[in-house]
Amino acid sequence: MQRETIEGAITELGMGEIEVVRALFLDIFTGEPWNDVWPEERLRDYLSELLGAPRGKRWWAWR
Repeated sequence: MQRETIEGAITELGMGEIEVVRALFLDIFTGEPWNDVWPEERLRDYLSELLGAPRGKRWWAWR
């Protein structure tokens, strides 16, 4: 069985990535099938809590 090789990286997320996470979050959740509405201040507060949690671990992978 042949496997696809993924070239990329795994990185821990933090407050320094809030703009990238914000853009991705809006791209995913404001379209189909969710069609969520996120006021800017509410979204920034939500992501700040998520990314700024002192004991939380957040990772992302990309290629």
